[in-house]
Amino acid sequence: RRWKAATHGVEPLRELHAAMQARGDQAGLYLMGQGRLSDNASAFARDHGITVVQGDALAGLLLAKT
Repeated sequence: RRWKAATHGVEPLRELHAAMQARGDQAGLYLMGQGRLSDNASAFARDHGITVVQGDALAGLLLAKT
């Protein structure tokens, strides 16, 4: 799902976590092209096995795939 926001809150991470549970996945990946993750969202991601990739790490990941 695509999200466009200056600050990413916990709601899209909750939706990702629900999708992870439905599939039986233990880990998820949340890619952020811009903006920042709120403190609550960061804690939620950490507590629920979601890795957040943003900034230089995201650029490096995308460049490695081309």
